[in-house]
Amino acid sequence: MLSRVLTIYVFAAFCMSVFPVQYVYAQEEQSAQTEAEKMDEKDIEKAKQKMLNDKIMNISAGLDQKEFAHFMVIYSSYAVVNMVMDVQTDVGTAVKACIENNPDMEDKVQARYDEWNKVVGKSLADAESNINNMGLAQDYIPQSELKELNAMVRATRNEAALRFEKTPVSTPEACEFMLTKMDDTQNTMVGLLGATIENFSKVLQKTQP
Repeated sequence: MLSRVLTIYVFAAFCMSVFPVQYVYAQEEQSAQTEAEKMDEKDIEKAKQKMLNDKIMNISAGLDQKEFAHFMVIYSSYAVVNMVMDVQTDVGTAVKACIENNPDMEDKVQARYDEWNKVVGKSLADAESNINNMGLAQDYIPQSELKELNAMVRATRNEAALRFEKTPVSTPEACEFMLTKMDDTQNTMVGLLGATIENFSKVLQKTQP
């Protein structure tokens, strides 16, 4: 069970790295920024990641096997939900750029995006509700600790994102490609979010007396 949870977490991270929304990802190269400043950014990112890792280790240290399995589902769910939120933002930005630069495509792009966002948004809301229920269903971690953990997951993702400049590619060809990939990305996001609910149900069954 634990291996499956970890697999979902790794898969979520992988999806974020290859998600086919039309972006060019390039490390920021501002002429006024020195190499030392760049190192500072990396150091901040590493520090936040270390804080998150330490937090996970500290929580895990006092848990038995069943509690640890339950906790890992909560943690991996935080990671998936935050990843999907980032993807949702990126898709919205890409759609906006496509419409602004290709007004003749507005109706088609907007209609598909509205459908995509409705489906993904519904799954996201369900997953967030599920995570809340997971937190309430346990008594081995204070609610304040869970909120802090989620905030740290988010902060770590944000720090990593700051080191990259995301520039939407909004040529007609790129926008058409984005439309052709929306079915795939919709299914992927919904599938990842659905897995958080499925895994919680299975863990809950195993942890009940």
